Amino acid sequence: MVLLIYCTFHGRLCAVIFFAYPGVGYNNEIILFENLYSIVTHALLLTMSITLIVLKATDFKYKHMGKLALCFTLTFVYGLVQIFLLKTQEDPMYFMPNGDIQADILNISYGLYLFLYILLIVVYVNIFHLIGDKATVKKLFKKRSGKEDDISDAESTLTA
Repeated sequence: MVLLIYCTFHGRLCAVIFFAYPGVGYNNEIILFENLYSIVTHALLLTMSITLIVLKATDFKYKHMGKLALCFTLTFVYGLVQIFLLKTQEDPMYFMPNGDIQADILNISYGLYLFLYILLIVVYVNIFHLIGDKATVKKLFKKRSGKEDDISDAESTLTA
């Protein structure tokens, strides 16, 4: 289940970034096979992730958040391995200093860019959980406002 959730998040994030910043896939005058392959792959990623959400094949609950964070961490570790050990790419995940997005397009400092990058990931992940785990969110708001029906049920939901 966690892998489906992670694939939904990561697939849609990659597809949205690819189509928002097309310099990655559209970097030739003529669309070559590698460009066409990249366009089709990212379109399929977007379609697959939306289909999994619409068909309710994914379960966005906060109880899976730790495992999801582990998957994201492993992805970033793999990106660092590509950069520093394998030396296959300079910036495969667009988070290194003086990258083309940070230095050329946004023209902001690296610290601010990294902060915004992490903030985008955290907000992106939480949006789905706030929508998908309505029961836990409602119980938390009731608990905060003092209209608590069953606090032990809300706490057991959070710790599970």
